[in-house]
Amino acid sequence: MPISLNFFRGQFGFLRARGFDVEAVCSPGEEADQAREREGITIHEVPMERGIAPLADFVSLWRLVKLMRRVHPAAGYEKMAT
Repeated sequence: MPISLNFFRGQFGFLRARGFDVEAVCSPGEEADQAREREGITIHEVPMERGIAPLADFVSLWRLVKLMRRVHPAAGYEKMAT
């Protein structure tokens, strides 16, 4: 839910200032655009249903897996650990 990005308000900038490459994933929405501009981070928007919807949930999971394969977040962690 894009509004949950407000929960982390200020934390993204704090992490970026310390050398972290910060990216977030949320549903599309105006809040995602605002957080992207305010925090200066990459936000990947993946449509997700709020209610129980098995087919839509599977499609969202498939999109998340594709995103993780493309972004490969563990690669960034491995670079920082060395």
